Amino acid sequence: MTPTVSLDGDAFVVEWEHGAAVLKQCVPCRKRSEGVFTVPATYANAYRLAVRVPYAAWGDDAKEAAAALHDAAVHRAARVTPVDGLSPAQETGVAWLLSGSGLLADQMGSGKTVQACVALRERSGPVAVVCPNSVVDHWVEHIEKWTGRGARAITSAIAPYERPASLRGAVDTDMAVVVPWSQVAGLAKQAAFGHTKLPEQEAGQLPLSETDWDVLIVDEAHRAKNPSAAQTRAVWSIQATTVWALTGTPVSESPLDWWSMLRLIDPRSWPSRTRYANEYCTQTPMFWGGSQWMFGPALPELRQLTDWLMLRRTMDEVIGRHIVKDRTVRKVHLPAKHRKLYDDLRENLLLELQGEVLTLPNALAAATRLQQMAAAHLEADGDGNYRMCMPSPKCEMLAAIIDELGDEQLVVMSSSKQLLHLASAKIAAAGYTTAEVSGDVTGDARTDEIAAFQSGERQIMFATTGAGGEGIDLSAASRLVMLQRPYSLVQSAQAEDRVRRWTQEKGAVEIIDVVTADTVDERIRVALQAKSTTASQITGAEILQLL
Repeated sequence: MTPTVSLDGDAFVVEWEHGAAVLKQCVPCRKRSEGVFTVPATYANAYRLAVRVPYAAWGDDAKEAAAALHDAAVHRAARVTPVDGLSPAQETGVAWLLSGSGLLADQMGSGKTVQACVALRERSGPVAVVCPNSVVDHWVEHIEKWTGRGARAITSAIAPYERPASLRGAVDTDMAVVVPWSQVAGLAKQAAFGHTKLPEQEAGQLPLSETDWDVLIVDEAHRAKNPSAAQTRAVWSIQATTVWALTGTPVSESPLDWWSMLRLIDPRSWPSRTRYANEYCTQTPMFWGGSQWMFGPALPELRQLTDWLMLRRTMDEVIGRHIVKDRTVRKVHLPAKHRKLYDDLRENLLLELQGEVLTLPNALAAATRLQQMAAAHLEADGDGNYRMCMPSPKCEMLAAIIDELGDEQLVVMSSSKQLLHLASAKIAAAGYTTAEVSGDVTGDARTDEIAAFQSGERQIMFATTGAGGEGIDLSAASRLVMLQRPYSLVQSAQAEDRVRRWTQEKGAVEIIDVVTADTVDERIRVALQAKSTTASQITGAEILQLL
């Protein structure tokens, strides 16, 4: 039987006796009857079919639909009226968003929030925004400023039983709804994934899922990379005419992260993670055991199918001026006694402090403890717990850096809250004014700390990479000290761009890494650079350049 392709509504119909053996491996399709399959009419699916079914077998209606989908992808654009306060590149970003669903992946600090809010001015239907807790107020303010419509945040400040009514009330009064990631799983039903069995309360209809949204904006969309997570499946279940995903780090750990982005913005083309992995990825062994996913030989085809769904520009391209990012590494060394403890732990997974012996069960636990030991001394509390304390070679180096800068403002970040508090206490005792953004500082207190730093009232901002790495503007400083980097590429990259933002008035920022020589610190930098190289195969440029 010679294959034929026709169009039926918004799906291609493929009649092919042996189609199952070919199509089901690489094309999202459903079997309508024996030898007859339906495929959602999308650009990616039209491309896949064109590669596998001779063009002569296509009907005229199917050819016209495929050509229209191709033109829409290649010539993706829209008209937009110039907007005061936006650069030409930001206006281009607005136009691109107005042309359909997609991922705005401009480099962190380029004003993605502003571009999305300006684009909303051209849309009149219901709008939902999912964003990190730390920037909920930021989104409300920007929506009100740039669109003129109201916005309501559905946060933990509203009692759980009142949240559905509050959300529905916002929609009824034409207000945009802003929901933090921490609340989205309780306000939207859970989309299925794989063999996941949904409890009745998760599969039920909830307010975010029962509304037909005109636009869904997913800020820091890389948070939806784990398909088994409730918040990921909740976001998937939200039905919207247009989905705008925003993140500067679309691929953070693995090529499978890219599938999560595609599933969010174009689910009809990318419904199957397994099919994606089999077609475009490969597994390679790791030096320390196990395996890791890498992009495979079919990467060029993947780029062909997905480049049109992503707009990525550097911050320099977006703001129209160059902000140099200078990097400096300040190396510190462990004292002889401290070095012996560190080496014993690294080689034997044993640590003896104050007569207590700590045995670490696995390499992950060892890496965590080694990172602590590379930063500060450890002491036992008698209950089998250990905490960082002085002396700390990293805190001593930080004090020296601050002395060099004099009255200049500075941001200090660490993945460890313990280390951050050690450093903050030492610097505050020396008479400097400090602010803090960490898991211990929330709500209005967090907003006040940031405002005090940005206004110049506080000289040194201390922040954890977890709490202070997303969404906030710390551009009052042009220098950032990374006391301790996390293993996460997203957190490392986001941390750097708290100071290198489009609001930064200086022409250069300096990133100072405090690295303990011959320790896990150096291995973390190598691992982050390897992750950045993998991500660059999709983004086209390195997210981090540490080495």
